[in-house]
Amino acid sequence: MRTLINIFRIPELRKRVFFTLGVLIIYRLGFFIPLVGVDQSALQSYYESQST
Repeated sequence: MRTLINIFRIPELRKRVFFTLGVLIIYRLGFFIPLVGVDQSALQSYYESQST
């Protein structure tokens, strides 16, 4: 627990942690945005056929 507290006391590490979390959040939100020009039903059926 003390290590986490020390991470947020050092400005450079704090900036890196927040940057990494921000990138991960943007990536996860971007995952749910549909792509223009891509047939979603065809893409879904392709992934379903690959998983079996």
